[in-house]
Amino acid sequence: GGGGASFFGLEAQGSRFAYIVDRSSSMRGAKMTRTRTELGQSVSGLTENGEYLIVFYSDEPEALGGRARWRDASERSKQDARRLIESVVPMGGTKPMPAFELVFGQRVKPDAIYFMTDGRFGDDVPVKIESMNRRHRIPVHCILFGEPSRSSALVQDVRAMMQRICDDSGGLFR
Repeated sequence: GGGGASFFGLEAQGSRFAYIVDRSSSMRGAKMTRTRTELGQSVSGLTENGEYLIVFYSDEPEALGGRARWRDASERSKQDARRLIESVVPMGGTKPMPAFELVFGQRVKPDAIYFMTDGRFGDDVPVKIESMNRRHRIPVHCILFGEPSRSSALVQDVRAMMQRICDDSGGLFR
């Protein structure tokens, strides 16, 4: 308890938030610019008693600042985070599972997880997330940014997977 967060318009309650954010090659340009802005605003809005962990992913996960640890939401920490967020460069594929493993592997669990992607990921991801989250039941709020393909069938597949992650965890989908 004790606060909340908002990312791409999705509200979450609590004081400890994990962000799992796509930085694959398809995020180049305006998508990454908007993502940096939204993420910076979300971190800025956290209360001083809050904590956060940001993990960018492509082929491999990369925790903001190089270490997967909870950061306090002090003004100094948030300023440092905004600076580091601006230096993230899109590259690679769309493989979110190692980032989820990193977040769920933390000794202290988040109150909510934000998961943002613009692309297609493995069909097994929703089932694996559900399995990792079965004990803790942490809400995973999913953001599908843009359309992952011109193929309407592929778009529907990604939407369905994101919706399943939300439904399984009690999270919201946008």
